[in-house]
Amino acid sequence: MSSQQEHVINPIKVLFLVLVLATLNTAYAQFDKSRLDSTVNNLELPAYYQTSKLGEIGQVVKKGEGSIDMILIPGWGFGWEIYREFMSSNLDNYTMYAITLPGFGYTQAPPLPPKGTSYGEHIWNSGAIEGIKKLIEEKDLSKPVLVSNFLQAPQIVFWFAYKYPELISSIVIIGGMAKYVIQNWQPTLEQRISYVDKVLAP
Repeated sequence: MSSQQEHVINPIKVLFLVLVLATLNTAYAQFDKSRLDSTVNNLELPAYYQTSKLGEIGQVVKKGEGSIDMILIPGWGFGWEIYREFMSSNLDNYTMYAITLPGFGYTQAPPLPPKGTSYGEHIWNSGAIEGIKKLIEEKDLSKPVLVSNFLQAPQIVFWFAYKYPELISSIVIIGGMAKYVIQNWQPTLEQRISYVDKVLAP
């Protein structure tokens, strides 16, 4: 191979590089730091915002007429739609209620806890648990299976099973959160809550 061939510039690579640089430049130009308002508290809802009621479910979608009742709970940030394909494939096997937790999937968020409330009280998770309990009672479900995935939803079904074991038959955890282990430190529950409140929380 000649030295001239070794130094030939690939026009496609050059074009790609130009496009990337142009995109980055446009993005930087659109980011106007002067528009950031340091007086806005992102941990407070605007006065005009209409919250849901604590203890209510954001949305419930029913599908299927099977003999086994099932409640499908999506994880952090997702709506009921993540179970759409599963539901469509199991219409004859289960009677399924896919829910969207309040504040997820374009539903109204629950009210913020009062200032100073410990994260250890899990106000929103407790509200979701009571909402699921109401759903079971209102629909007269027969010991449904609780299915959860990703973050938050597994916490809710574990707590539900602990608090109301007589209302369900089983729980299913899909892609639940891993257990974090800190070497040489085995904190009590109280210590964990204190750490979240004093160190991790804003």
